[in-house]
Amino acid sequence: MKKVYFLFDTEYCISKFAEAELRKIFSGDGRFSFDSGCEIENFLWDGKYDAVIILGTQSKLSKHQQKIIDYVKSGGSIIFLNSSLENVKDKAISELTGCQVKENMPVQQFTVFVEDKNHYITQRFPQEFQLTDLLYSVKTIDADIVFSTFNRGEKNPVVTAKEFGKGRVSCIFAGVTEQSWRQFNFRKIVIRSVAWTLKEKQKEKIIQCGLIGYGPMFGMGKGHATWINSTTGMKTIAVCDTNPERVQAAKQELPGLAGYFTDVEEMLKMEEIDLVVGIVPHNVHFDVVMKGLEYGKHVIIEKPFCINVEEASKMIETAKKKNLMLSVFHNRRWDGDYVVIRDIVESGLIGDIFHIECFIGS
Repeated sequence: MKKVYFLFDTEYCISKFAEAELRKIFSGDGRFSFDSGCEIENFLWDGKYDAVIILGTQSKLSKHQQKIIDYVKSGGSIIFLNSSLENVKDKAISELTGCQVKENMPVQQFTVFVEDKNHYITQRFPQEFQLTDLLYSVKTIDADIVFSTFNRGEKNPVVTAKEFGKGRVSCIFAGVTEQSWRQFNFRKIVIRSVAWTLKEKQKEKIIQCGLIGYGPMFGMGKGHATWINSTTGMKTIAVCDTNPERVQAAKQELPGLAGYFTDVEEMLKMEEIDLVVGIVPHNVHFDVVMKGLEYGKHVIIEKPFCINVEEASKMIETAKKKNLMLSVFHNRRWDGDYVVIRDIVESGLIGDIFHIECFIGS
């Protein structure tokens, strides 16, 4: 297991909070061991660590610039976070990172955009999301821009990546606020930046999916197949509908699948299917979910989840017992407007919430 060291400055305001959050991130990921401290020699001298995350240690880094450069050149990995990027103003570190920091501006909310959709770090990322953080004005020299924002009408890097000698460097121009460290997308950027610098490979496993139900209403069967196939790491391989005419429609609209069925159990016997999506009438949602779980498949069911609390409780209990994923489509919690509302609440911008009213309609 590769070892990662978090180098931080005890006097820097966010360090302890970031350390606690990093421990959670690494524990949940499970691919790397994690250690932390404020001694730069721990990773420079003994070669104990494969990657280093640096936050808020400007004076220490300035004294060891050449050793840091040699560390990366010989195959080490460094992830510069926020205040450590003050060092990028120095020419030697600027050449290492491929970036030049011009100035830093106050904490503010800004929109982050995926710049390189094919990069390891950005796979299956939303095309844009919000961060509330300190914003650096940055110019790239020869680093790749992975995520960007706009600053004074110009494109501005938020995350960069660069090969240097035998090693790799990533710069994350954020990470000074608790809001960022609590945010799922930022946490994902951090762990993926670490993984990229350590030359981890993308998981090659494809989640293979079967559709249960291919009715004509709203074209939802074809819709789900299209959404699945357009998602990196997922693929539709089978369709089932009790109506033979709808199976024929599936063959025309989705040619070349591994299987077309009128019997759901026959489809569920396919060992290669990892996940099934139920697109069926409301009154059989429970039956479809339970059958999918019985055969050891992860299940996504169209809304509504089911038609009473008793069914919901049994579905959830069964999924937990079998250690299978169970979810309902569609789930609004990751929609842009909902994420913004959540971020506003978590930031404390409007104080404590004591009453909520919702309306969906025209």
